[in-house]
Amino acid sequence: MCGIAGVVGIEDAPRAVQVVQRMVEALVRRAPDSQGVECWNGAVPGDRRLANFHVSDAGGSR
Repeated sequence: MCGIAGVVGIEDAPRAVQVVQRMVEALVRRAPDSQGVECWNGAVPGDRRLANFHVSDAGGSR
C-alpha cells in the first residue's frame, strides 16, 4: 500500500516540513520503499510508496 500525509494553509513552512516528515515516517510499515515531502506555496504534501515492481528511482512517479 501507499500512504499520503500533508498540511495546507501553512504560515511556517520549515516547521510544516518537519511535521509532515514525521507524519510520513509514521507510515513506514505501510509503504517502506520510498518517501517524499515537498513544500508548495501554502501546502506541504508528503507520501510513502510501496514498490510492487521497481524500487529504483526510475520506478517512482515523482
